[in-house]
Amino acid sequence: MLFDGHTSLEEVFRRVKQELIEGAQSPNHPFRFFPLSTHGSESRYVVLREFTDDLTFYFFTDSRSSKVGQMMSKPQVSLLFYHPEMRVQIRVKGRAQVHHQDDTTALFWQGIQGEARKAYGPLVHPGHRIDHPSDAHTWPKSIDDRFFTVVEVVADKLDVMQLDGFTHIRAGFERKGADWELQWLAP
Repeated sequence: MLFDGHTSLEEVFRRVKQELIEGAQSPNHPFRFFPLSTHGSESRYVVLREFTDDLTFYFFTDSRSSKVGQMMSKPQVSLLFYHPEMRVQIRVKGRAQVHHQDDTTALFWQGIQGEARKAYGPLVHPGHRIDHPSDAHTWPKSIDDRFFTVVEVVADKLDVMQLDGFTHIRAGFERKGADWELQWLAP
């Protein structure tokens, strides 16, 4: 369990943030891969690349993917995290900012090494029809960052549910300017 009925809201908030930090840092953490939902309820899994203490999430994508256009049109997104061992679910609502060919992408691009860069530079764009799976695996001779995109999601609201048989515990955290309002919620 991540928390129980004796844990203060402040401590729950701190523990949630710590688990999200670990999710971004550890490839085996259950929070590493999470579903992202864009407007219209289209969902897909993405990889948590960085998380900051001010509740900002970062993930990478190809600028040609459908989710980029969806987030640019309607930046409200939802993220969902679940830790099966701790039996805790975290739902996040926030606003996405798409970074492409800017200082943010340049900074993150430096950290992507070698073959990993191929994920953001195939010649065929995501979702394009192909005749055979191998058709998607062609790259230019020199991989650059022209399609590399960083999505920054600033959380506005978190809903945290600690599952525990008949006595689930739920907490809500909502951004109010520079502060966060912490409250218990009925599960």
